Amino acid sequence: MHRSIFLKLDQFIDDLPGFDEKLIAVNLPPDIQTSYDKAAKTLTDANAEMIANGNMKLLGAMLWTLLSYPDCPFDWHPQFEGEHAVGWWRQPKVYTKENFVGVASPENYTEDRVLPKEQAIIDWCKELANKNEQHWIYTLLTHKHSPVQRLQRLLEKEGLRVGILRSDDASPREREDYICKVGRDVDVM
Repeated sequence: MHRSIFLKLDQFIDDLPGFDEKLIAVNLPPDIQTSYDKAAKTLTDANAEMIANGNMKLLGAMLWTLLSYPDCPFDWHPQFEGEHAVGWWRQPKVYTKENFVGVASPENYTEDRVLPKEQAIIDWCKELANKNEQHWIYTLLTHKHSPVQRLQRLLEKEGLRVGILRSDDASPREREDYICKVGRDVDVM
C-alpha cells in the first residue's frame, strides 16, 4: 500500500453541506406487530432446525423478510399458487415450484392505510417544507418491497414536491451535479 492516504472526515469536511440527523421512534400498530411476531417465530423456528442440520438456505430470506415487513406489510403474495410467500430454493437459480420450499406467509394488509412511521415522515416533511427547508430521506431495502414509490405517493398527496435519486441514477462522481439539477425544485428528495 505504498500509494495510500488515510484521512479522517474532519480533515475535508469544510466543503460538505451541513447535515442533521433526527431519530423518531414509532411503534408498529398492534395488529401488524402481531403478524410480524408470528412470521418471525415461524421463520426463526424453521431456521434453527435447518441450521442444526447444516442448511443455511433460509437465513437470507428470513433476514430480508423481517427487515422489510415493518415498512411494507403488504404485497407478500406467494410466487406459486398454494405455496408460502417466503422460503428457500433447494437448487440455486432453479426457480420452479418443485424446487421451492415455502416456510411462511406474512399477513397482507391493504395499502390504503398510512402507517405510524409514514405519518411521522409526512408530518416532519410538511413541517420542514413550511420553513422552506428541504428534507432528504435515505431508504434501504429498495428491491421487491420498496418503500420509495409509496412514500412518494403519500408525500405528493400532501402537496409536497418529491424527487428520487436512486444509486444507479448517477455515478458517484456525477451525483453532485445531478443533485444540483434535480434537487433544487423539490421539497423532499
